[in-house]
Amino acid sequence: MLKKIIFLPQSVVEDENIITAVGSAFNEFAVHVARKLGYECPDKILSGYMDSNDSNDYIHHFTEEDLLEFKKGIQRIY
Repeated sequence: MLKKIIFLPQSVVEDENIITAVGSAFNEFAVHVARKLGYECPDKILSGYMDSNDSNDYIHHFTEEDLLEFKKGIQRIY
């Protein structure tokens, strides 16, 4: 069971043998995996590469109305 949830607003996060990424970071994810396996490769290896690495791209914000609806839904569950 997770005692603490840690969110890093990054496209790819690597921690020892675990590599995870958001869906739009498929190129960076592939590069991290290839390099972890010992392959040498350039930074941009797949088509559709996105250069955005702004941490704000990975933080989602609710409107006030959506936040209220979300909170009500959580309260119903618990």
